[in-house]
Amino acid sequence: MNIGMHMILTCKQEQKLNLPTITEELFILSDFYLKETSKHQAILRMFASYDRMDKYRSILDMLLCEIFPEFRRGCFSFYKGEGPQLKYIASEELIEYLDKAIYLCLRAANELVKRNMIYPGKVAFIATCRELINHVMDNNIKKEITL
Repeated sequence: MNIGMHMILTCKQEQKLNLPTITEELFILSDFYLKETSKHQAILRMFASYDRMDKYRSILDMLLCEIFPEFRRGCFSFYKGEGPQLKYIASEELIEYLDKAIYLCLRAANELVKRNMIYPGKVAFIATCRELINHVMDNNIKKEITL
């Protein structure tokens, strides 16, 4: 009887390039919600299927620009090195408003995941987010969104 053991050692090296995002360290509530527990990772998988997701540097950049398309041009200008980060062009009040609005959308997405509901698709989800924001948020601050 012959018993043998065979071991294989595999080395893997990865290099990640962390490019700055337009929303970097601004949306504290939304960012914390995404990182809070592993169950919120399902939300990330849901958004990962968006056809435009690969154009953005972060999920929060993507949500900002898809829910509030008026920020899209500024975001891509920033990516090209031709424009400022959001913190340099928006008031603290507006940043807080946007953070809370995106947080509401993340909570709505989490409800879909929790209830095992069928994801309605990007267009329908974004439209629902906008309606939710219009009904729940203070619309006086929204007037400032004319960047």
